[in-house]
Amino acid sequence: MSRLETIIAAHPFFQGITREFLSVVAHDAREAKIEAGQYLFEEGDYAAEFYLIQRGLVAARSRGGATPPQTLAGGDVLGWSWLFPPFNWQFEVRALELTDVIVLHGTNILLACDADHALGYELMKRVAINVAQRAEALRMPAPARPPVHRAFSAATVPGFSLAQAFSR
Repeated sequence: MSRLETIIAAHPFFQGITREFLSVVAHDAREAKIEAGQYLFEEGDYAAEFYLIQRGLVAARSRGGATPPQTLAGGDVLGWSWLFPPFNWQFEVRALELTDVIVLHGTNILLACDADHALGYELMKRVAINVAQRAEALRMPAPARPPVHRAFSAATVPGFSLAQAFSR
């Protein structure tokens, strides 16, 4: 296993993925450092990548201020606009401090998921939980709102399955 594959496999979002999925995810991955104040991306730009935050802190916000800003830190995953047409960023994201990320090529992963629906389903389960957590965090009053980076992740809950989550 390569160094990047080891880092990706240890990230909370991807914990427990198969070696096949890890190979697809890590194929075009690269490490990057984002300086404090630097934008990772801006609202409206074309989206083809997503980010695993290793260390540091970023803020995501919409230009119009329709949603409150959210902060994300080490252990978080950032950027889902590459998954959905028209493939443009819906927020702008800026580093609040020096931030280390793994940049993943979303377009290639999307093509692999389209060819392998089991892979696609595994990714979408993880994305759906992440998106739901962020939406729930936005519903809370600002003083009580937990940082997004402390949210539950299916990948970090041993034995979690959607079948159990929806059976009552």
